[in-house]
Amino acid sequence: MRPLRGIPAVAAAALALSACAYFNSLYNARRFFGDAQRADARGESSTAANAYKSAIAKAAVSYRRDSTGRWSDAALELIGRSYFALGDYAHSLQAFERIVERGARGDRLAGARAYVGASLVRLERPADALPHLDSAAAHLQARSDMGAFTRLWRARARFGAGDTVRAWADLGTAA
Repeated sequence: MRPLRGIPAVAAAALALSACAYFNSLYNARRFFGDAQRADARGESSTAANAYKSAIAKAAVSYRRDSTGRWSDAALELIGRSYFALGDYAHSLQAFERIVERGARGDRLAGARAYVGASLVRLERPADALPHLDSAAAHLQARSDMGAFTRLWRARARFGAGDTVRAWADLGTAA
């Protein structure tokens, strides 16, 4: 019986093709997300909604292919941000909570906590949102886009919780 010498080469090619498909899905998800944001900015809500849905679909393919890999949090982030933009705050919350639970660090963790908080505010749970928004605000620079986003949503949570003095302070910082 002859040994199968071509097996390692075929396995390597299959692995490379799989990785390429994974990165292609994530690349396309990012592209659709950017298209959606630009359409939103132009006021083309139907076009934006379709592009956000496409971003979710492509990022989901990427996530399913490697749910514990190096880029899986990036896929979850695109899914969560797309659901948030579509007004589906429950699904957005699920995606960002998964990022937090998986042990993300640094800016990715702070951004996920900011979106968890914003989703909870939209789901009319401002008291539950505040710890997440406080954590994000402690890490993010107030002048960054995500820092301003965090402080805006923390102000909304504080207004919802009846803490108007600190809510106005957050709005001032976000501006």
